[in-house]
Amino acid sequence: EYMGTLYCIFSTYVTMAAKSIRVSLKSNVLTYYDGDHLVNSFHCVVGEAGATRPGRYTVLLKDATKHSTKYDAPMPWSLKFSADWCAIHGTGFALARSFAQWAGIPKMGSHGCVGLANGDAETLFEWADVGTPIIIE
Repeated sequence: EYMGTLYCIFSTYVTMAAKSIRVSLKSNVLTYYDGDHLVNSFHCVVGEAGATRPGRYTVLLKDATKHSTKYDAPMPWSLKFSADWCAIHGTGFALARSFAQWAGIPKMGSHGCVGLANGDAETLFEWADVGTPIIIE
């Protein structure tokens, strides 16, 4: 029975860790996976001039109605991944801004967050759990 409990805990951990989110700073695309299975991908807006820092993060907090007091801006469907409130969240004109940013047009990015179209952000918000790994590269 003791081993069964350990297995159960381990199994739950593995299942939770199987989800992952990846953000490509080069192609402005966010992809998310359940294990090795690609669930979906979305165009995204990333930070201006390196403001979105590459690295390994986790979803620290989920907030469907976040509003940035620093920038006085809505951040719907937020998945917070850093102490300074960098997050994956919904934003206006995400698809157009993503393509413009990819094409090298300046001033289209964020202050460090990863922006998605609001519907895409809501879909990802519903799918992700607190603790889901995020890889930004």
